[in-house]
Amino acid sequence: MSDAATQDRLRVNFIGIGGRKCATSWVFKCLTEHPDICGAHSKETHFFSTDNLYDQGLAAYAAHFTICGNEKIRGEFSTSYLTSTQAAKRIYEDFPQVKLIVCLRDPVARAVSALQHMLSKGKIRKTDALQDILKRYPELLEEGMYGKYLAAYLKLFPRNQLHITRYEDIQKNPQQVIRELYRYLGVDATFTPQGLYYKYNTSGARNAIWFKHSLALYHALMRNAFGRMLVKALKRLGLNAYTLDTVLRRGTTNAYAVSDQDRQRITRFYENDQRLLQKLLA
Repeated sequence: MSDAATQDRLRVNFIGIGGRKCATSWVFKCLTEHPDICGAHSKETHFFSTDNLYDQGLAAYAAHFTICGNEKIRGEFSTSYLTSTQAAKRIYEDFPQVKLIVCLRDPVARAVSALQHMLSKGKIRKTDALQDILKRYPELLEEGMYGKYLAAYLKLFPRNQLHITRYEDIQKNPQQVIRELYRYLGVDATFTPQGLYYKYNTSGARNAIWFKHSLALYHALMRNAFGRMLVKALKRLGLNAYTLDTVLRRGTTNAYAVSDQDRQRITRFYENDQRLLQKLLA
């Protein structure tokens, strides 16, 4: 393989670093629908945050992008990167010019959403006290410490290499959010992805099973030459390679009830970190 081919094989233009329960799947879907953008065959490689994966070297990382062809931009999204200072250092060492994307959400709402997800997975019960849940799963609140963890990234990367997308803005104006992302990555911002119209229910407790299945189908098609040709042809027509089922189960009858007192306790937990975040992003 020529030096130029090797360099292109290791090319990564953007890396999404998180956070969990902040619409990262929606963002990744809208990005990879763009004809000039190719995503890793699995949305989350967790390469930089997992020791045994990182130790395999960048050639192993490049294997995640073998589905990519001549697209102008390629990248991935791993939510584990946000809370990993090791990932921040590794990304900077290997790709110091990469454009970072982080999705944020009101940390209290994110924590409540995470509780509903844990309930749906059988990790907690509706009758469990919040304080007991937090003892077992301290990461539930820790993952909302955006200021703490973004500070580690901004010690390494300049501010203009970090694009902030907010969950609340996606709810209000998804088209503006994705156009800003396209402009940030330097691709045609007039393109409208079909995934733009993927809807979240108002309760925040959503069933993303069909959404994940559609992503899986997309990546399966991208693993062979015929599938890639089909996807690219559909992209040129402004269509998806699949139909996303937008009928979502609300799940409100099986929700974890967060009391006003617990919600206030969570809010106080984040007060200092939110001030730090505002200072970092000012």
